[in-house]
Amino acid sequence: MSINKTAPFDIFKTGCPFAHYVKVPALLKENPVWGNPGGLKECLPFAAALKKERAWAEAWLLSALSGKKESNRVKINGQAGTISDFFTQGFFSAGFTTANFPYASFPFLVKIISAEKPLSIHVHPSEKNFPRTKSEYFLALEPSQIITGFVSDKSKNRFMRLLKSGGLNKVTEPEHQLIKDLFIIDTLNPGDILTVANTPHALLKGTLFEFGNSNNVSLRAFDWDRPTAPGRDINPKEFGKNVASPKASIEMMNRFRTENSLRALARQGLKGPGIIPLLYWAPLDAKYPGAGFQEVANSLHELRIGNGEAIDLGQSMKALGSVSEETRGLIIGYYFVMGGWAKFSASDGSLPAKSVTRRQGEGLLCPPALEKTKITALADDTVVLLLERRVDLKRLQKSPTEFRNLTTIKSKG
Repeated sequence: MSINKTAPFDIFKTGCPFAHYVKVPALLKENPVWGNPGGLKECLPFAAALKKERAWAEAWLLSALSGKKESNRVKINGQAGTISDFFTQGFFSAGFTTANFPYASFPFLVKIISAEKPLSIHVHPSEKNFPRTKSEYFLALEPSQIITGFVSDKSKNRFMRLLKSGGLNKVTEPEHQLIKDLFIIDTLNPGDILTVANTPHALLKGTLFEFGNSNNVSLRAFDWDRPTAPGRDINPKEFGKNVASPKASIEMMNRFRTENSLRALARQGLKGPGIIPLLYWAPLDAKYPGAGFQEVANSLHELRIGNGEAIDLGQSMKALGSVSEETRGLIIGYYFVMGGWAKFSASDGSLPAKSVTRRQGEGLLCPPALEKTKITALADDTVVLLLERRVDLKRLQKSPTEFRNLTTIKSKG
């Protein structure tokens, strides 16, 4: 891929070497063991590849993991390549250096995953015990059953003993009494959000919008007595090292259950076009001492718009308090049309970006220069998810090398 070596915009104003919305086609993956093609087709009705009768299980909506099979293909400034190409090689080829480059790898990994049979029981590694970390959050797109941790310390210890002794070898279904005794099984309703940081979990059935940092590392402990597939090793030892205490997991899940109830009430009470804040979190890759929401933060918002109505993000996000100051700059934004049909355009007309339309199941990258975006619904009940990373541009300008460390993903899975 040939990269334009001229940086067309000031790094402190844009953070990206492009000024147009970028369409991001989904990267589809099969899994004949647990995949649910019907679930994906409902979420991505216009994805032509899904018309083929194959064991579709995942749609990678936004990925810059290394390798053509792990990174979405896009066109930027007339050039074709993977997101990985543009956000690793591309920036440096365009003239940016380690002193003025705001992050060394892409900040997000976004998928839709749909299962009609259970996934393996696994955990994502903590930095304390593993060189690569993964944050992961779920937004339910349909009623979904998921294991969300151990019932107690005793159940955790019993599970580890059973793994070692082979006592789970004949357990092939989540309905087995042993599974019910050992694990908490939650039902997520559409719109519910959950995080599984260092919590043993497994999607048993349903469809989830999954988002987190750019890492795909899982430590699997148990896969329902199924043959081990290549690249899906079972590693009870590492699993055990990285599991949080059941008490901490239960407290975290209870907090999310309460917040899900509040989000449901917010949706019911929304009149006309509106924005519902779903989640704010400090990314795991923030390494600066004391780093928090004032320095770097991720957020997810749900935009609900009726046909012919519009939301001006430049004004609406400030009214919500999501953009605290002018110095709080957007590093990258991603829109996903969860329902309906939407048109995206620059609300202030300051850049030559053309308006772009996206239908249900389609995604769009938004560069920092277009954070003042106007979204107009072209169909009833249009719902758009907005995933963002923002940083303190004053700190970036004051100490760019230090700030690069703050916003760098430590390692990719």
